[in-house]
Amino acid sequence: MTDRVSTEERLLQVSYFDELTGVYNRPLFEHVLREAVVRHRAAGTRFALLDLDIDRFRLINEALGHSFGDSVLTEVTRRLSALLGPDDVLARIGSDEFGIVLAGVGEEEDVAARTRRILDAVAKPVGDGGVAVSPSASIGFAVFPHDGASPEALLRHAGAAMAGVRLRSAGKVARYSGGEDEVRAALLMESGLRTAIEARGLAVHFQPQVCLRSGRMTGAEALVRWDGPDGAPVPPDRFIPLAETTGLILPLGEQVLSAAVGRFAGWVRRHGLAVPVAVNVSAVQFERADLESVVAGLLRDSGLPPELLKLELTETALLGDGARTRRAMEALVAMGVQFSLDDFGTGCSSLSHLHQFPIAQVKIDKSFVARMTTSRPHEKIVRAVVMLAHELDLAVVAEGVETAEQRDRLRDFGCDCGQGFLFDRPQPPEVFAERWVVG
Repeated sequence: MTDRVSTEERLLQVSYFDELTGVYNRPLFEHVLREAVVRHRAAGTRFALLDLDIDRFRLINEALGHSFGDSVLTEVTRRLSALLGPDDVLARIGSDEFGIVLAGVGEEEDVAARTRRILDAVAKPVGDGGVAVSPSASIGFAVFPHDGASPEALLRHAGAAMAGVRLRSAGKVARYSGGEDEVRAALLMESGLRTAIEARGLAVHFQPQVCLRSGRMTGAEALVRWDGPDGAPVPPDRFIPLAETTGLILPLGEQVLSAAVGRFAGWVRRHGLAVPVAVNVSAVQFERADLESVVAGLLRDSGLPPELLKLELTETALLGDGARTRRAMEALVAMGVQFSLDDFGTGCSSLSHLHQFPIAQVKIDKSFVARMTTSRPHEKIVRAVVMLAHELDLAVVAEGVETAEQRDRLRDFGCDCGQGFLFDRPQPPEVFAERWVVG
């Protein structure tokens, strides 16, 4: 009898609870959600259904192994459980997807405040022994009864809000907007971008980086451009986040890197060009285990000297598995490749990054450059960044230089180089070569 009871308890556990995390599984969650609808309808109260996804979880599994991925899931579950009240419900409803019922919410601001705490908790580092990641999460939510009066509608609408978040960006929250048109548009954009990548239909333009004292070009940045399915240009700040959240950044990034390296290698051979090309590398690309071999292969095949390639990365790419990132950077630096820290001063800036990682150059974000001639605090920040970088023997490039006054002020601060419309807009390779290479 004891064995039979134990077996029945085990079957119950397997049937209704997630084996890895111990929280509800999808079937039990759907049952609880139906009960919540009935209970809150009778009481005339509201509740929120959250659809939470861990960003880039597949890459965590691929780069660090499934056992490490399991530890991330169990730790995220523990953190989520600690934030929930006695009437709230947590379930694992997919591989890296969690469903959450927040009971007794009032206005939308209540949900927003709680989701912010959830995102902050998830983003804390996970791991030890030199291997750690800082996972981020994205949340779509729907509120009963306004966004859906049935369990099926709430699940569908929270999922639609999640799809919109994942297709636009990561690490954010969105409420169901009342329709799927935005999600449909994002899906169409993803399909168009995928087709363009497969057909190698994206263009790479180049923008010069100029010495503020001599006016000579000291380097150039490669920037990807895409005309959407309707022929209209799609801003990079729309399709790059989409590419990162869908994994398309991997083939896209490799194509941009290949095109930039190939172009500069040709200009080196034909015209003796001797300045580096800078190519942006996303955090997703850095989580690939073979980035070093990809870069080495492109340099070998093109003949571009490694010292003429500069990889630009934001501080987001330095988060997560810092030891793995540092090893990859050191391997590339050993080849002769340089690294530039992009958008410095925004987001999660940390001075520790300047000495923990082999960085040769800092780029001051254009938001500071744009306001430094009208805002004393912004002027002080720019001056301080230049001084700090030089103390650490780092070169400094100011982004978004658009006026002669900005250029002159930066030059007075000792800033090395500038990049922006004052010098030139990003240009197709043929135009860039005529203006900056041949002449």
